Amino acid sequence: MRPVVDGGALAPADIDRIVIQPTEVSRFRFVTLDEAERLLDAGQFARVAAALKSRTSATTTYLENGLPPRST
Repeated sequence: MRPVVDGGALAPADIDRIVIQPTEVSRFRFVTLDEAERLLDAGQFARVAAALKSRTSATTTYLENGLPPRST
């Protein structure tokens, strides 16, 4: 599983308190959806785009490999 969790909006003071684990993450930044599309592979971007859509529509989305599961 690779869940995406909505952590809510961050104030500048919240961002200043972010501590990354150097063995796991070398750096981070906040980007627009357009920038994310250029930076991520297709599957990762599909997850980010779906998460943003879920956030703005107050819904939950389930994806398998970046795509909605096929109905049987």
